[in-house]
Amino acid sequence: MSDPNDLIHTFWYGKAQMCGCGDPPLVLAMIRDELAHCSIRIANRPSLPATPERHLLAYSLDAWGLTEHGTSLAWPWLTDEGEELLAAMQSVDLDAALDVGEMIEVEAP
Repeated sequence: MSDPNDLIHTFWYGKAQMCGCGDPPLVLAMIRDELAHCSIRIANRPSLPATPERHLLAYSLDAWGLTEHGTSLAWPWLTDEGEELLAAMQSVDLDAALDVGEMIEVEAP
């Protein structure tokens, strides 16, 4: 795996095209938690409430190539890229994950 902070930084500013305003660590934690939920085998995965926020997150994770939702948005599974990002997010302090010192130049998809 690449450097976890670099991977998260590239995801946030490149693939997701987010900025540093507001509370990125809070949103990164929400993404991490949703990816972790998607990593549970479907047969063993508890269902979560279908809120508008969860739907938006599910659509976004799919659009970013982190999940594949198959026939139902409610039961996605992780792509290889989603597994790699989840591992990176679980291995670092998300409060510091985007503080990489020098800016890393990323290209928008």
